[in-house]
Amino acid sequence: MPSPAREVAFDILLRVEQKDAYASELLHGGRLESLSADDRHLATELVMGTLRWRARLDLGIGALSKEPLPKLDPEVLTALRLGAYQIGWMRLPARAAVNESVELIKRARFRYSAPYVNAVLRKLAAKPDLMEPVLSPGPKTVLDIAALYAHPVWLVERWALAYGLDAAEKICAYDQEVPPAAIRFAHA
Repeated sequence: MPSPAREVAFDILLRVEQKDAYASELLHGGRLESLSADDRHLATELVMGTLRWRARLDLGIGALSKEPLPKLDPEVLTALRLGAYQIGWMRLPARAAVNESVELIKRARFRYSAPYVNAVLRKLAAKPDLMEPVLSPGPKTVLDIAALYAHPVWLVERWALAYGLDAAEKICAYDQEVPPAAIRFAHA
């Protein structure tokens, strides 16, 4: 059985994928209220991190998938992305990330896809560098920066034209950082 935080993250990511829902709104919904503080934090990190690095996750998954990613069921692709994010960015033990993703796919009634999810994520755990884009030789280009920081090319182009290529890269790098926690006290 998958952890409650991963179940909630999976469900939110699936709704974002299938129904054009907003993750920020779903992360403040009722399902998270029933979780412990640690599980709420984990679910939030899983959702936001998976969305933030989706292009890089798809790069690694696509390199190992026998099926083109658009042909995969949304549930299968979501489980793969969650597992890949945990392997590549959260540095969790690969066996835990793989097992949790396999359990999520079983819970979603895609039991027949469990061996596929298991195989792709195990291979990705052995070769996490597949999530690293291949950069062109020489100075970084707009395409390199877009691939490296998982940003749309059109957006990086716009920033490069407005602020220069170095500034565009700094914007992309900053954009991918996890925001710091802040507490605001209101005086009564």
